[in-house]
Amino acid sequence: MENQHANVQMMMMLQEWDPLGYGIGSYETEAVDVLQMAHQFDDSGKLARKIQSIFEFSFEEII
Repeated sequence: MENQHANVQMMMMLQEWDPLGYGIGSYETEAVDVLQMAHQFDDSGKLARKIQSIFEFSFEEII
């Protein structure tokens, strides 16, 4: 139950994040990918690089 609550909170934060200026809610697919990666990486540096690669793949831009 605690994990589910954390997932909901992270998803809400990700949906409000607008790293490229396309408008809030423009990154639904990327938010799901980031949430999945947050559970796979304990190292914040590795997670940050993975998040960058997700957005770079989708938008061909660096955040």
